[in-house]
Amino acid sequence: MKLKKLFRISITWYTYTLFIILFVACSALIPGFSSVNTFSTILTALAPLFLVTLGENLVILTGEFDLSVGSVATLTVVIASFLLIENILLGILLCLAVGVIIGTINGFSVTKLGVPSFITTLGTMTIITGLAFHLRPVPGGIIPQSFVDFVKFEVGGFRILLFLIVLVAGVGGWFLLRKTDFGKKIYAVGRSESKSFLIGLRATRIKIFVFIISGVLSAIAGLLLSGIVTVGTPIAGSGLLFKSITAVLLGGTLISGGEGKFEITIGAVLLISLIWPLLSLTGFDPRYENVIVGSILIGSVVLSNALTRKKKGGER
Repeated sequence: MKLKKLFRISITWYTYTLFIILFVACSALIPGFSSVNTFSTILTALAPLFLVTLGENLVILTGEFDLSVGSVATLTVVIASFLLIENILLGILLCLAVGVIIGTINGFSVTKLGVPSFITTLGTMTIITGLAFHLRPVPGGIIPQSFVDFVKFEVGGFRILLFLIVLVAGVGGWFLLRKTDFGKKIYAVGRSESKSFLIGLRATRIKIFVFIISGVLSAIAGLLLSGIVTVGTPIAGSGLLFKSITAVLLGGTLISGGEGKFEITIGAVLLISLIWPLLSLTGFDPRYENVIVGSILIGSVVLSNALTRKKKGGER
């Protein structure tokens, strides 16, 4: 009986099960894998991805997509390379304002103009990417050393700030979705926008807020990236979009919206964050990371579509 219960738990929390199995196997087979340096490497990749994934998860739960998350993070890095050297606080506020503006544009276009979120955010992604390359055709600019030291602050080789950001974002995301009225409204809108309207929910306002949150979280991720890469570069956030969507779908959130647990998505982000250090320490070309993430994404979409069809069949 206990084995059956343990099996059910491992299936429910499958992303953590896979993460633990992979981490233990790597620790046993790869010398130095469980070192503090490896943990810091994982945290460095994890923190920006975690923030972007939280925003993407909120958007997908409403039945929409935000393809602009990676480009917003990239543009933030580029803007930070111009502004932070002048005034760090003002530069941070302006970077966050960029996230708010882009999120508002996305939300307004989807809800008020009726443009599908895939098309809207694909358009903003393209525009933002072009702007980032226009501002910084090649890496340049200056990120103040004080800001770099703040982002990379560590004790005994362990990056404390990045860990705290992951912790706060994880707990905050879980609390928002599971314990607040706004979180319940997000689920309700994703399950059926027409039904949510009948019970008095303002789906339009909820979706706009969710896109704004996604934009702000992407901007914060960009600020972290600027402290990590220490220079303005137009490719800083490349890969964040596909990794975030992969994590959301791998975490069991339905592509149609309305169903999913952010706590399972957290495990998926942890799992994906293992790929790069694993490839590096085993001598494989880290560029294979894209191949692996792409394969996981396709598998996750297939699974999500199958679950969506099952859900719709059950509703009939």
